[in-house]
Amino acid sequence: MLELASGKTHSIKKENPKSKTTVLFIHGNSHSISTFKNLFETKELDHYSLFAYDLFGHGKSENKPKYNLELYTNQLIEFISKLSGKNIYLVGHSLGGHIILQSLDVLSSKVKGVLCFGTPPLDFTGDSPFLPSECMQYLLQENITQNQAEKIFNAFHNRMPTQKDTEAIKDLIQTDREFRLQFFQDVFKGHFKDEAKQIKSTRLPIEFHFGDKDSLTNFEYFKQRSLNIIVHKQQCHNFHYENPKLLAASIRDFIASNS
Repeated sequence: MLELASGKTHSIKKENPKSKTTVLFIHGNSHSISTFKNLFETKELDHYSLFAYDLFGHGKSENKPKYNLELYTNQLIEFISKLSGKNIYLVGHSLGGHIILQSLDVLSSKVKGVLCFGTPPLDFTGDSPFLPSECMQYLLQENITQNQAEKIFNAFHNRMPTQKDTEAIKDLIQTDREFRLQFFQDVFKGHFKDEAKQIKSTRLPIEFHFGDKDSLTNFEYFKQRSLNIIVHKQQCHNFHYENPKLLAASIRDFIASNS
């Protein structure tokens, strides 16, 4: 357990002593670092040192009395300060990507590049980057039942869970209920930075990746904003879990193009 100023943070690492490049992964809402287990085993990422941590209220990191974006941006920035080396790249999934985008003004001097997947940048237009979904509503309620967790999993993965997905279901159910009650209420009140403006003002290279079968993302949102995104065919919201080699190759190519 890593002691940060913002709180106790559980993390994992797979270090390559010969590598000068570090990749830090930030998971999504009601996930944990276990979601990146398959990614860490891909040969495409063997050349890098890999790190990931549990967001507060998720996995094995500590629960907090109050949840907001500031808490998570502080956790990210503090974790980066513990990493050695100058060639640090960030990879964020869904909420993890938003946490990175909210921190761009601080990160420009700390990292080399950002790759987000399943993360449509938020702005103040009032348009929703997400499609209406019963499962999205489950993620806003205090407790999630086994049946609801399986429906959420299906929305993320475009398939029902099997025995091998026990940990993912556990993460959905055991995420701190105070996170569900507090975090998005704070965001809905407009307590976030305009991520489109953050992107335009940063010097950092940024890529956005999505699966074309992502049932949560409103792709019309991107057409209205002329945002360049990379869309992978026949892939879901959690394609890093279902097809880790695809995302690993994208990360490798992104680093190669921006190193």
